Amino acid sequence: MIENVNMERMRPKQLLAAIAKCPVVYVPLAPLEWHGPHLPLNVDAIHATAVCEGVAQIVGGVVYPTTYLGTETRRSRQELKDLGFQGDEHVVGMDFPANSVPSMYLDEGVYGIVVKEIVRLLKRTGFQVIMLMSGHGALNHNRVLMRIAAEESDDQCQVVYRLVFSTSNEQDTGSTPSYDAEKDDDSAAAGVGHASRDETSLAMYLCPDDVDLSELPSMTRTLHYTDWGIVDGNAFVGRPTKGYVVRPDDDPRKATPEHGFEFVSSNIKIIADEVRQLLHR
Repeated sequence: MIENVNMERMRPKQLLAAIAKCPVVYVPLAPLEWHGPHLPLNVDAIHATAVCEGVAQIVGGVVYPTTYLGTETRRSRQELKDLGFQGDEHVVGMDFPANSVPSMYLDEGVYGIVVKEIVRLLKRTGFQVIMLMSGHGALNHNRVLMRIAAEESDDQCQVVYRLVFSTSNEQDTGSTPSYDAEKDDDSAAAGVGHASRDETSLAMYLCPDDVDLSELPSMTRTLHYTDWGIVDGNAFVGRPTKGYVVRPDDDPRKATPEHGFEFVSSNIKIIADEVRQLLHR
């Protein structure tokens, strides 16, 4: 039987025993956000939650209830052009004009206050390490979490920020890993895109009943960033395709639950190794 690691399901005695055994708490953080018409709004959050629960099962610790909150900012003129827009549109995060529903982004200041309050309460509970586990890739979202981690760490409690979908240990940038500048082909991946193959695969693995690829057109049609709110990782680092369409290797219609399992498992291993290092410092 798998041991319960979810804080909201623990009785007081169980929570105290878990803290005594491993005084780490994982806080999954991500907003409800547009991820194309084929994916649920909670993709970032379920990913963060799965990584938190997986790490807790391996290393120990407690998982705080998933916090469906996050922030975003207006895209710059250059970012808009890289995505295929004219450059003068008002676009916040992934809320592209063609989307049928908006994302749930908090004001950055409000978001920071809420997360700081969660940290304060967890410190009071007795945790010695608080892992702020972001499932959302927005730069300002992650910079808020990095700032809080730096400000709230003290002699009694270390607060740590991690971006769960990074595929490297270079976590402090607040963004996905950048592309290899030595490669000049369109198939060179920049990291995790948005609602593309990686995220679609992880959703097919974690919540298959909530994914519907029939909402996307047939493979004979290309997926324009602006039309679908689906973007490959290269476009986010200023390297879009000529037609501003999702690269073939990052096409969500090529997603599989097997790839999702491998992707999530890799993320769990990376974070678990880092938590082990933190506990042995």
